[in-house]
Amino acid sequence: MPNKYQREIEEILRNMERTEPRQGLGDRVRAFNRPRERAPRAPRLSLTRVEVLYIVGIALIMIAAGLTFYASGQFFIFETIPLSGILAVLGFITLVLGLLLGWRERVGGPSPSRPAPWRNNVVEMTPRRGPFSAISTQFRIMRLKLRYRRMRGHGDE
Repeated sequence: MPNKYQREIEEILRNMERTEPRQGLGDRVRAFNRPRERAPRAPRLSLTRVEVLYIVGIALIMIAAGLTFYASGQFFIFETIPLSGILAVLGFITLVLGLLLGWRERVGGPSPSRPAPWRNNVVEMTPRRGPFSAISTQFRIMRLKLRYRRMRGHGDE
């Protein structure tokens, strides 16, 4: 059975060698074979929701700290609530929301069930992570190693 697979692999490799285009010196010199130059693009800043929440939260907390330091808490809303306190609480809530969303994405919250663009019926195999998954994985690897050693030991005798 392995010989069959080996022959098929060798045949595929031979066919690939035949179909590869060969580039000679003339092909390299021609201008139309050269890749065209692309205009440099401006760097684009792509941030996730979590990163935006972190940035907004830190900015709100920094503004609140600046108001408290420079104005000594003189800005009030409704004559009793300091503006810096409201900004600090909003910043804290935004940071906590960012942490929760980041944790939810990492742990594996509900993912959109859309198929991959190149196929219609793809089953996504995502590993289930629990608190003891690393330990159980190491235990399974150890069992496989022991089984391999036992099988190898029987083959030598």
